[in-house]
Amino acid sequence: MRPFAGRFNCRGLAQWKNPDKELNELCAHSLFLAANDKRLIAVDAISGNPCSEFGSQGVVDVLPYIKQIEPTNQIQAMQLKSPPAVVMEW
Repeated sequence: MRPFAGRFNCRGLAQWKNPDKELNELCAHSLFLAANDKRLIAVDAISGNPCSEFGSQGVVDVLPYIKQIEPTNQIQAMQLKSPPAVVMEW
Protein backbone atom coordinates (compact mmCIF):
# COMPACT_ATOMS: atom_id res chain seq x y z
CA MET A 1 0.00 0.00 0.00
CA ARG A 2 1.26 3.45 -0.92
CA PRO A 3 1.80 5.91 2.00
CA PHE A 4 -0.72 8.73 2.26
CA ALA A 5 1.79 11.54 2.91
CA GLY A 6 2.25 13.76 -0.12
CA ARG A 7 -0.99 12.67 -1.77
CA PHE A 8 -3.15 15.45 -0.35
CA ASN A 9 -3.06 19.24 -0.53
CA CYS A 10 -3.28 21.37 2.57
CA ARG A 11 -6.27 23.67 2.65
CA GLY A 12 -7.30 26.35 5.07
CA LEU A 13 -5.82 29.12 7.14
CA ALA A 14 -6.02 30.25 10.74
CA GLN A 15 -6.37 33.95 11.56
CA TRP A 16 -5.23 35.71 14.74
CA LYS A 17 -5.44 39.32 15.93
CA ASN A 18 -2.55 40.50 18.07
CA PRO A 19 -4.10 42.52 20.93
CA ASP A 20 -0.78 44.31 21.54
CA LYS A 21 -0.52 45.84 18.05
CA GLU A 22 -2.26 48.73 16.36
CA LEU A 23 -4.30 47.83 13.27
CA ASN A 24 -1.78 49.49 10.91
CA GLU A 25 1.21 47.55 12.31
CA LEU A 26 2.71 44.56 10.51
CA CYS A 27 1.06 41.33 11.65
CA ALA A 28 -1.62 43.02 13.74
CA HIS A 29 -3.73 40.39 11.96
CA SER A 30 -1.82 37.23 11.04
CA LEU A 31 -2.67 34.30 8.79
CA PHE A 32 -1.18 30.87 9.49
CA LEU A 33 -0.72 28.09 6.94
CA ALA A 34 0.48 24.53 7.52
CA ALA A 35 2.37 23.67 4.32
CA ASN A 36 2.91 20.25 2.73
CA ASP A 37 6.67 20.52 3.28
CA LYS A 38 6.18 20.51 7.08
CA ARG A 39 6.48 24.26 7.63
CA LEU A 40 4.14 26.45 9.63
CA ILE A 41 4.04 29.89 7.99
CA ALA A 42 2.75 33.19 9.42
CA VAL A 43 2.08 36.22 7.20
CA ASP A 44 0.48 39.62 7.64
CA ALA A 45 -3.18 39.39 6.64
CA ILE A 46 -3.08 42.66 4.67
CA SER A 47 0.34 42.80 3.01
CA GLY A 48 1.25 39.11 2.85
CA ASN A 49 4.67 39.87 4.31
CA PRO A 50 6.16 37.32 6.73
CA CYS A 51 5.57 37.84 10.46
CA SER A 52 9.23 38.05 11.47
CA GLU A 53 8.39 37.66 15.18
CA PHE A 54 7.04 34.16 14.50
CA GLY A 55 9.67 31.42 14.21
CA SER A 56 12.51 32.31 11.86
CA GLN A 57 11.29 35.21 9.72
CA GLY A 58 7.71 33.93 9.80
CA VAL A 59 8.43 30.22 9.36
CA VAL A 60 8.65 27.30 11.80
CA ASP A 61 10.10 24.01 10.55
CA VAL A 62 7.87 21.39 12.19
CA LEU A 63 10.01 18.40 11.17
CA PRO A 64 12.29 18.47 14.27
CA TYR A 65 9.19 18.27 16.47
CA ILE A 66 7.77 15.41 14.41
CA LYS A 67 11.03 13.50 14.82
CA GLN A 68 10.64 13.69 18.61
CA ILE A 69 7.39 11.71 18.50
CA GLU A 70 7.79 8.30 20.13
CA PRO A 71 8.16 5.69 18.87
CA THR A 72 9.90 7.28 15.91
CA ASN A 73 10.46 3.96 14.16
CA GLN A 74 6.71 3.70 13.49
CA ILE A 75 6.48 6.92 11.46
CA GLN A 76 6.65 5.99 7.79
CA ALA A 77 5.33 9.21 6.28
CA MET A 78 3.76 12.39 7.57
CA GLN A 79 2.13 15.46 6.09
CA LEU A 80 0.49 18.61 7.44
CA LYS A 81 -2.85 18.64 5.65
CA SER A 82 -5.24 20.30 8.08
CA PRO A 83 -5.61 24.00 8.80
CA PRO A 84 -3.58 25.12 11.81
CA ALA A 85 -5.26 26.16 15.04
CA VAL A 86 -4.23 29.18 17.10
CA VAL A 87 -4.32 27.96 20.69
CA MET A 88 -2.14 30.38 22.65
CA GLU A 89 -0.49 33.71 22.00
CA TRP A 90 3.03 33.57 20.65
